[in-house]
Amino acid sequence: MARKRARVSKRMLLTWFMLGGFILLFAPQSVTNKFQFAFARTLGWPLGIGRGILLAAAHSSLQSVSDSQAYSNHIANLEKWLQRERSKVEELSRLREQLPLENVKLMYADITPVSGDSQSEFLINRGEKDGVASGQFVLADNSIIGTIYDVSSRSAQVKLITDPESKIAVEIGRLNLRRIMQGKGNLAKIENVSTKHKVKTGIYVYAAPKIRFLDDPIIVGQITRCERDDRDPLLWDITVEPVCDIEKLYSVSVIILNPEK
Repeated sequence: MARKRARVSKRMLLTWFMLGGFILLFAPQSVTNKFQFAFARTLGWPLGIGRGILLAAAHSSLQSVSDSQAYSNHIANLEKWLQRERSKVEELSRLREQLPLENVKLMYADITPVSGDSQSEFLINRGEKDGVASGQFVLADNSIIGTIYDVSSRSAQVKLITDPESKIAVEIGRLNLRRIMQGKGNLAKIENVSTKHKVKTGIYVYAAPKIRFLDDPIIVGQITRCERDDRDPLLWDITVEPVCDIEKLYSVSVIILNPEK
């Protein structure tokens, strides 16, 4: 006769598992420790291999994420630098189209504010190695805002036209009148102008041409106050305000006349 297969019911299996659990639960600790060590020795090797594979995979994944992030950061930096360089080219091209600048090199520079309370000067990230020299004029918003007065190899200091130590030759509107304009803090003053000249508010003031530094006049400010001088009624007391909002500047251009080729 065919041999019948032995069948074990689910209830019997549950009974065996429960019985084995009670045996382990109430067995002496020395016995259970031996059982645990035997289990660890039997399955330790395959478990160790699996753990090593998982750690290697995790490390590889983290390295991949790190490399991907570094690459994304590099692309972001390049995009920002390209944007800045494009802005520089556009700004310099616009200046050349709008200003009478021949035989001139415009050196684009970023501004670094000077620490302290002084608001009449700042540093730029261009210096002697870029062709920057003391006395050169500095442009912003199509207007002269100051001059270079202290230069190192990679940086230079700009003295604004409102600086009390700033004195530049200017031309007043269309009057064919040239005088010296001196800074007075946030403003500038033009002195020694006779009241016989028809000076009034609203007239533009231009930086006068200067040998080796400027071939043609460029606007620096506008007359906002013109009254008779209290000390000498025969002279005008003329106040000039810059036509550029200097506090909002982040970059400027240095005018380098007749640059070396």
